Amino acid sequence: MKNQTNPSEGLPMSSSDAALQAEKELVYRSLQSREALHRRIENDFMHHPPQNEETVAAYHRIRELGRGMAHELVELVPPGRELARALSDLEDVVMHSNAGLARSGGVRP
Repeated sequence: MKNQTNPSEGLPMSSSDAALQAEKELVYRSLQSREALHRRIENDFMHHPPQNEETVAAYHRIRELGRGMAHELVELVPPGRELARALSDLEDVVMHSNAGLARSGGVRP
């Protein structure tokens, strides 16, 4: 194993010191990751009003496309588990598409 040096002192580190340093770095990265997740949660669970008329129109268009596809599926696919799943998944598509618009600030004019 290559000799490592203590970054703060420039002195050689023992293997136990190197392991401790690696563990500290792992904990630090984990805390950064947690902080990033907490920031994302705050953004994901807040209300994002539309910023402009283009965004409102995009919300309506996405719902319109989803509704049209849902009606087509009801006409084409026999009733059953598969149709129910397809309709539920389509609802998710519409929801996540609109959430993506909302969380990103919407359509840029």
